[in-house]
Amino acid sequence: MVDSSEDCVAVASHRYSTTHGSLKVGKPSGSSFPACFRVFDVFDEEGGLDRAISSLKNKYRGAFNLVSCQFSLHYGCSSESKMDFFLKCVSSALVPGGYFVGTTVNDTVLLNRVREKGTQFGNSVYTIRMCGECPTLPVGDSVGFGLKYTTSVENLVTDTPEYVVPWKAFCALCEKHHLTLEEDASLLEYFQQNIETEMGKNLCALLSNKRSRDGSINLSQEETEAILLYRVFSFKRRDDQPTS
Repeated sequence: MVDSSEDCVAVASHRYSTTHGSLKVGKPSGSSFPACFRVFDVFDEEGGLDRAISSLKNKYRGAFNLVSCQFSLHYGCSSESKMDFFLKCVSSALVPGGYFVGTTVNDTVLLNRVREKGTQFGNSVYTIRMCGECPTLPVGDSVGFGLKYTTSVENLVTDTPEYVVPWKAFCALCEKHHLTLEEDASLLEYFQQNIETEMGKNLCALLSNKRSRDGSINLSQEETEAILLYRVFSFKRRDDQPTS
């Protein structure tokens, strides 16, 4: 687990150590999974992501089946070079057939709201403020890297800098690094598709305090509006380039 926030890494490490890695997927014997925790910026070429991946591959004698980037990609889209470096590292970490999955802000939804509501909008759950002049784009078009805005979410974050994830340009970079798009869906759509599966029910059981008596998870209109900003994605590592 890597994060640029020391506090976030400390919380994750504490959760892991106090539960002994209790997420035991497919391990009825009760053994937990190994974990390591690092503090650095994964989008910074000098941050150490490439070196950390190389070290882990040596330690575990090979590449990995999965790389997950949750609610973080939008911090790294300040420039194409940063995202190019990050995706090169992601690809090098995966075995052929491995998956790169994540959740990030949907550029189309975000920019449509800018067109409809102006450069600052939101509700009691979230607020977004665009920084500088926002380009006037036809609906359906995308922008390049470096379009900055700030996000506030309830009492969790305030005016946190983020960048629009230019989806077409991002997917093109993924293709460059041997990552082929397998799935792209809104976060709410993905949730609705999977909530009634066996795995979905098991995961939701962990959120019992958020569920109503009939077992559903009820979202307010303002929460739904915030969630609709996000997309989930899955890319598959092609078997056309060595992982070394």
